[in-house]
Amino acid sequence: MNQEDRNLAQLPVGWVWAKLADIANVDNGFAFKSCDYQKEGVPITRISNIKNGHVDLLNDVVYVKKEMVRKCSSFQVRNGDILIALSGATTGKFGSYDGSKVSLLNQRVGRIVSNNSYISQKYLLLYLAIVQNLILKNAYGAAQPNISTRELGEINIPIASLSEQIRIIAKVEELFSFFDAGIESLRKVQAQLIRYRQTILNSALEGKLTEDWRKSHKEYVESAGQLLLEISKNRRDQWEEDQLFRIKQSGRNPRNEQWKTKYRNPIEPETNGLPKLPAGWIWVTLDQITWLVRDGLHFSPEYSEEGIPFITGGNVRSSGVDFENSRRISEKLHLQLSKRVKPELGDILYTKGGTTGIARVNTYSREFSIWVHVALLKLVKPMDPFYVQHALNSPFCYAQSQRFTHGVGNQDLGLTRMIKIVLSLPPFAEQKEVVSIVDRLQSIADQTEKIIEENIRNAEQLRQSILKTAFNGKLVSQDPNDEPAENLLERIKTQQIQKKSNFDNQVEFSCHVK
Repeated sequence: MNQEDRNLAQLPVGWVWAKLADIANVDNGFAFKSCDYQKEGVPITRISNIKNGHVDLLNDVVYVKKEMVRKCSSFQVRNGDILIALSGATTGKFGSYDGSKVSLLNQRVGRIVSNNSYISQKYLLLYLAIVQNLILKNAYGAAQPNISTRELGEINIPIASLSEQIRIIAKVEELFSFFDAGIESLRKVQAQLIRYRQTILNSALEGKLTEDWRKSHKEYVESAGQLLLEISKNRRDQWEEDQLFRIKQSGRNPRNEQWKTKYRNPIEPETNGLPKLPAGWIWVTLDQITWLVRDGLHFSPEYSEEGIPFITGGNVRSSGVDFENSRRISEKLHLQLSKRVKPELGDILYTKGGTTGIARVNTYSREFSIWVHVALLKLVKPMDPFYVQHALNSPFCYAQSQRFTHGVGNQDLGLTRMIKIVLSLPPFAEQKEVVSIVDRLQSIADQTEKIIEENIRNAEQLRQSILKTAFNGKLVSQDPNDEPAENLLERIKTQQIQKKSNFDNQVEFSCHVK
């Protein structure tokens, strides 16, 4: 007994440890050339097609000519074959092939095939769920994670008798079906939470959340129409203040007030067909409540290992800005970009490229710059920025943002279209109340989401616990009448020797004929 054998766990009577290569064929796919790919024909099973324990040949599929099936018959994937990723970030992920389509195995996709008369494929599949993390761990050590079929074949597997394998599979599937039903219920609640959040934001936008508040706060007699008059005046004042600062910064003479004629009056909303609002509320465009709408840098800058965060659309979420995974630029470049567009506290960051129509208030005191896929909205006072964030993220405003998003490959929510988005304007005091109610309800949804995620994680941990119990021989009872697993290994070994002998005889005969 070698050191490795001594380190293996003690197994029940009748069980035995075996190498994967001793009980199954472990091979690699064929190196198909990308130039041979076409839109129709025989599908190629690639690493990207292995998903969630199964093989998906409906999405992201490439094909080769049907003639390749005959030429590459040894690489045809069969029903029940276990496929496993041998390289890349997802090394170790695996799935079972259902055999519904004729498919050929691509290079760097491993295939595991046992003789079901001795070792059940399902039994091996369940064990892979335990050692998947170990496979991934062993795959690292190079620039590109990978594992060879030889290394895969060295995995130790506890083998039970075929009868007990079948009992284990049946019990695991019974317990897993229970977990699956529970997780499915939790996923349904998650979907309901998404709709609940959307309902909250639309109700906020239409004034439904503050119906009771309005009845008990009639002292707030200022209408949104009066507020808009104040906003309109402040919009021009803030624009002029910014223009004057920029003129002085450039060294020009501000006494010539010709620059004031460049002020553009905001676009007004088209209200036909819009939902009815409470008394005192009005519809406005994004243009009417902002004095500056500008996007970030229009080309990719020179990035730095360290420096100032450079935010793209993918870094902006309604829950916050992801600085940790953002690129970096030098402080010198950041200062240059800040002269044109500088994010400040209370500004709105609004995604306009890639994933468009997501708003987030800048609550960060840290310095950062933005790329072209992010618009910076500077609001006119008095406007509550969090009310604007909730309004823009509502399904009502999000649908508008998608209508104004143009392009297929490079989607863009243009600034001149963005400012036409229509949202409701309540009195300022009611804006504050809307934000308070939305935040409270969203917090409840957040807590519920955390509980759901925790329960799903617990269910996954229980799955692992069940599998470990199963392969320790403690999930189902042992039957003393079962044939010892050692006998299975002997028969497999005999079978392999016989196959090799037959192959050698065929080769010898072929050479003799020649």
